[in-house]
Amino acid sequence: MPRSRSQSYLLNFLFLTLCLLPFTFSQSHEAPYTLLTFTSHRHVPEAAPLGIPESFPCAPSQEVCPTPSKGTLYSRRISRIATSESHTLYVDAIGTPFASGENQSGELGIGKPVDSVTIPEYVAQDGEMKAKRIVQMSAGNEHSLFVDKDGLAFASGLNEFGELATPGNFLERSPVRVNSGALRGKKVIQVSAGARYSLFLDEDGHVSASGRNSNGEAGDGGSNIITIAKSIPPSGAMLNKRITTMSAGVRHSLFVDDQGTAYACGNQQDGLLGNGQSSDAKVSVPVSISGQGSLLGANVTQAVATEFFSLFLDHEGNVHHTGRNFDSSSHVNVPRLLYKVESSEDKKVMHVAAGTLHALLLMGDNSILYVGRLLVDQVPVATPTPLSSAVSGIDSLCPHVLGVAAGGPHSFLMCRESFAFGAGTDWKKLVIIGLAILSGITLTLCACFMLISLALGALFISGRASQKRAAASYSKPPASSTISKKLLEGFVEENDSLLDSDEEIHSSPAEDPLNGEDGL
Repeated sequence: MPRSRSQSYLLNFLFLTLCLLPFTFSQSHEAPYTLLTFTSHRHVPEAAPLGIPESFPCAPSQEVCPTPSKGTLYSRRISRIATSESHTLYVDAIGTPFASGENQSGELGIGKPVDSVTIPEYVAQDGEMKAKRIVQMSAGNEHSLFVDKDGLAFASGLNEFGELATPGNFLERSPVRVNSGALRGKKVIQVSAGARYSLFLDEDGHVSASGRNSNGEAGDGGSNIITIAKSIPPSGAMLNKRITTMSAGVRHSLFVDDQGTAYACGNQQDGLLGNGQSSDAKVSVPVSISGQGSLLGANVTQAVATEFFSLFLDHEGNVHHTGRNFDSSSHVNVPRLLYKVESSEDKKVMHVAAGTLHALLLMGDNSILYVGRLLVDQVPVATPTPLSSAVSGIDSLCPHVLGVAAGGPHSFLMCRESFAFGAGTDWKKLVIIGLAILSGITLTLCACFMLISLALGALFISGRASQKRAAASYSKPPASSTISKKLLEGFVEENDSLLDSDEEIHSSPAEDPLNGEDGL
């Protein structure tokens, strides 16, 4: 029984679906990603900010700990990390936030009244933060800040000094929208959470602050607590300047404008501000430090404020440092070069991450240098040193570094694994590779089948056209056949007359001895 046209279409659709299924499945699984962590904390329970359960067979004393092969972060590509002394925030490639670590004040934003979380959990995206795609976040001492792709800011955790810039509750266990004071109706592009205060940068290049301000770290010219977002007045050195990035520390803040000029405010003890002073004095209005020390003439692109020092990355890939030295022996009160690009062959620094007493430098070739104290019982180093010299096997554990993060005593490496075969090969990798090969073979066969089908279809259409032409010629004979037809009709009439005369001869009466009247 011939198939109908709809049946043929259905069979072709099913066949194409089967052809494309292996290819689609193999493409939906990217190369696996690994998050490596290490810390200078001695005690295993303090690994909670690292997202490592106490039962996981990798203690901080073992130097490097990969993320567990279960839980929310398994097989996810982590695009951003923000970490503090006690908790860590993660965001995956599609903007979903996670958190782990201490949660006594609700800083994780998971919406649960638990004191701590060891394996990272989803940040509670309810209320105004529901279904929001997070693009940037920052972890303070006991609070967290988030920014979504639309420029909306959210906060969770302790609000004792107004850190959340939202009047009302003492703490928030789920993220709440920050839309008060100077931030009302503003589109936020960056947030930075300090020890007990917060900084917000809007799309116009203006900075707002909230929280504790006892050291002048908010930069508003005073020292009072700020409970709602307050704009830092564009006075002094920052007058009419457009800020592009900033960093909140414990006692001081750093800012960088669109011309690469760096500014600082807060406590200048130990040379934190890099303004040539090291006394325990407060600078409540940001001052320019780009004319100081090694920053003279430098075009700054990134600034990092920590509890004991400040770092600056310039456009040439050099790193500048002020404050306490990494070996804790002394301090400097004006910026000096920590890493210098001497020639075109030298590697440039692309990004800087810093904890309490250490820093990581991500180089242009994806290698990593470090300074300070990185691991338990490690002697601090004062000059940038390859990470491989401190962490054995790091090159094989993390062959492709995507990013670095640091906070408190903790460090994070975001790695993309390669498909190298050998010890520790994951069977899932083999399955993915097999599916990729199978999809290639399947698509080749499908292409051949489709070409053959098209050729056969063309022949079929050509044959049908020939049949139609033949039928048309038969149904309408040419005029020349009329004479032959008349001759044939004459011949038939002549034969019919002969047959009729023959019938008359054979049908006349005859004397049949078997057919008489008397009979037998």
